[in-house]
Amino acid sequence: MMSNQISVRQLFCMVVLFELGSAIVVGLGMDAGQDAWIAILLGMFSGLAAVHLYAYLHERSSGKEWTDHIVNVFGPWIGTAIALGYIIYFLYIAGRVLRDFGALLISSSLNLTSPIPVAIVMGFVVLYAYLKGIESFARSGEMVMEIMVLIGIFLALLISFSDIIRPENTLPVLGEGWKPVLSTAYPLTSTFPFGELIAFLMIFPNVRTSTKSGIRTVMVKAVLASGAILTVVIWTDIAVLGAKRASLEHFPLLTVIGRISIGSFIQRMDAFAISILILGVFYKVTVFFYASVQGFTTLMKLNQPQHRQIIAFIFGAGLLWLSFVMSGSYVEHIETGLKKVPLYMHVPMQYGIPLIMAMIIVVKRKRSSKSME
Repeated sequence: MMSNQISVRQLFCMVVLFELGSAIVVGLGMDAGQDAWIAILLGMFSGLAAVHLYAYLHERSSGKEWTDHIVNVFGPWIGTAIALGYIIYFLYIAGRVLRDFGALLISSSLNLTSPIPVAIVMGFVVLYAYLKGIESFARSGEMVMEIMVLIGIFLALLISFSDIIRPENTLPVLGEGWKPVLSTAYPLTSTFPFGELIAFLMIFPNVRTSTKSGIRTVMVKAVLASGAILTVVIWTDIAVLGAKRASLEHFPLLTVIGRISIGSFIQRMDAFAISILILGVFYKVTVFFYASVQGFTTLMKLNQPQHRQIIAFIFGAGLLWLSFVMSGSYVEHIETGLKKVPLYMHVPMQYGIPLIMAMIIVVKRKRSSKSME
């Protein structure tokens, strides 16, 4: 393994890339109709609350890894069971994102290709990134972030000059009231992608910061930045396609970019959208994979590099297997990912258990302070 220390700037880039991931391409929040962008904003505010909760837990961990901190708070038996639950959870979500990647790539440009080789190639890249170490991975994030910004600005200009945006498609605002917006924001957009930042609790101990609140500050900035980008993208999807059409598309951003046409020489910009997806998915899958492998090796006290490498290969095989078998079809995969996973997996893992941990820590601190008086 290589060095494992990263800067707050690198953390910022990693978080933004992670948050955009597959969320920027799929039709996130479209159940809210033309108000989907409002659901994204509400999800972002929940994400800000989650970030403060995660930062608090890290600040009270005394530098321990997330899985060790869980055992320390809940005790050896319950804590170990919960920690193993997080390890499985991180690997499962990595598999779901990898399945998203394969489906988009095949439907957009590799129609005659089996999803298996696509997933295997990405799986090996993710495994290689893990084996190189978190510092190398984070350094590459700075460069990829610059590339993503340039692609984003370029596509935004092309969409603007193509005269395909129809702002009236986003009206009326709150035409159906708050109910569809709130039911979409909670639990969907508050958990995907914002609550998924819980995976970074496995990365926080590697961050170099000169102040105690340094991680909290950069995480807030990253959530605001990624939330703003997602809001603009979803609003654009609706403004170009209309709420009904956007909700029917599996990948509305890809359809929007496919409509770009300036004269007869600037057309078919799909490759840029696919590039965004590949880069975003790579960072998201790698973070979840890192959190899973690191959590297991830390929990089991496997400190030798060769042990970590063996576990990484085993988990890599598990990642590929999960991406193949978790759903019978892509329609079922999306339905499960947007309807069942947020409620039954994300909410307890991203909010429930961390809140219980925070309350236990507060009670223990109060008891400790009283006993010292």
